[in-house]
Amino acid sequence: MKESIDLHKIATEFENKGLTEIDETVGVWTFAIDELPVRLKIKVVRGLHGKYSGIANYHINGYMSIKNFDTAEDALVDALNGFLSDWNPKDKDKKKFTKVEDW
Repeated sequence: MKESIDLHKIATEFENKGLTEIDETVGVWTFAIDELPVRLKIKVVRGLHGKYSGIANYHINGYMSIKNFDTAEDALVDALNGFLSDWNPKDKDKKKFTKVEDW
């Protein structure tokens, strides 16, 4: 059984120390995509607001989705769609892949 942690309680307790944000990593998924020269990973986090965001470990030409969703699955799908929206194997040599710092 997963222990429940009260993120709001922790945020309130430490806000006088400058704590402004807490994110809980819900999961990390790895994708193998034909002809993609990098291994795509997407991390889904839940913030204090209770919403989920998907964060890819690479950007293509600088794009990064930072939308919030009600479900972890929606956040994962959005991050995958966002990454793949600028992916075309025919143009792979023209794409710039940037690894996300502090991913």
